[in-house]
Amino acid sequence: MEETQQLSASQEQDQGTQPILQTALYLGDLEHDIDENVLFHHFSSFGFQLVSVRVCRDRDTQRSLGYGYANFPHFEEASRALEVLNYVALEGRKRPIRMTWKAMNPFALKSKSATLFINHLEESITHRALYDVARAFGPVLSVKISSDAKGKSKGFGFVQFETKEASDSAKKALNGALINEKEVLVEDFVPRTERPEVDLEATFTNLYVNFLPKDLDQKEFRQMFEAFGEVESILLQTDEEGVCQGFGYVNFKEHDNAVTAIEKLHNREVFSVDRSDKPLYCQRFVSKSERSKKMKEERKTRSDRPLDFPLYVKNLHHSIDGEQLKEAFKDFGEVKSARVLFDETGRSKGMGYVSFSTIEAAETAIQKMFGSILKDRPLYVAHAHPADKKKQHREPRQGKRSGPRGGSSFLSQTYPIDGESSSDFPPLPKSGPRKNQRYEPAYRVASPDQLAQKLPGSLHLSNSAPE
Repeated sequence: MEETQQLSASQEQDQGTQPILQTALYLGDLEHDIDENVLFHHFSSFGFQLVSVRVCRDRDTQRSLGYGYANFPHFEEASRALEVLNYVALEGRKRPIRMTWKAMNPFALKSKSATLFINHLEESITHRALYDVARAFGPVLSVKISSDAKGKSKGFGFVQFETKEASDSAKKALNGALINEKEVLVEDFVPRTERPEVDLEATFTNLYVNFLPKDLDQKEFRQMFEAFGEVESILLQTDEEGVCQGFGYVNFKEHDNAVTAIEKLHNREVFSVDRSDKPLYCQRFVSKSERSKKMKEERKTRSDRPLDFPLYVKNLHHSIDGEQLKEAFKDFGEVKSARVLFDETGRSKGMGYVSFSTIEAAETAIQKMFGSILKDRPLYVAHAHPADKKKQHREPRQGKRSGPRGGSSFLSQTYPIDGESSSDFPPLPKSGPRKNQRYEPAYRVASPDQLAQKLPGSLHLSNSAPE
């Protein structure tokens, strides 16, 4: 019977109508330390009756996955809980719980056709407040306000409606409207993969500012940039006590104003030395996705560019720098780079690297420059090896030892005594004697006189001391 009810509810929601027979709610955005007891107490404190509540966990670690389900005795109770507690945080918590019907169409959340992007939100706007504004235009599936690591609003969010008609009505009514006495911008959300390419260098308005003094406040920070044009918003990064962390963000209304601010402030001594000992850094804000994309392109460029053939040069005079090193090797081919290593004090370490564009030039440089004199010092020149190959090269060889201390000599060899053949010597044991087993020597040691007869002509051993 229950399966039939849920199936009917799912079918009705697929048609865009409210689920009538559904009694289960989906609970999302749960903090990882929230368990069933905390959720049961949360609903009970508002007078709601629960049949069951469950937090979904990882099968192996039993760690919360951040979502769960609550079952109510009837539809009216579940509907009332959704009306009262949706986007309401637990007592003593900051993150609100996102609630929706469990049997909703799973493809509805994946479709972004009815999702709106809302910008310029006032910082005090909460998920619940935005939800209350949006649901006046139709059923709301999800509300999201972006925030930083400390939970502070970034000033923009997203609202996903159940139908396209509801999102169009909300966009028409809210775009340019005042929410908490601040005008908001409402647009259709466009997934990142579908957004057209934009020349950010010609349109940017956001700036990243670094090396700000710790005693800087929001008012002074805004006044710094209002001299260059209208500022839409600022964000000065502070700690819990309100102390500036040295960096912030500025968003101008016009692109030209942002460019002027960079020209006037970047790398300038804006503050006195007692407030900041470094020149101000003011450049276009680069998002994390843009930085990642740029790094991927740089890695691809490095992999596609022609190979270098680096040489390691040692025993350099301390007065030689990169330019002089390049000058010394330029006659053997195209030198792509040359550098000398220095210590923390700026003194040369006496070593460096020279990279050629061809292997032939590198080989010629080794032949000509190895042992040559440069400023009264003979040079050591060889192919430079990567760090992993150098480590492998330095590892000691694990060869079998053939004699004492790993060496071999005729004194460590055994010779048969007169009258005995080498076949009379038993083989050496593969391991030491076992417990309670007497060890028998594998061979007898020949006397010096007997050994002398077996040694080469002029080499003899004697028991007598040298005269």
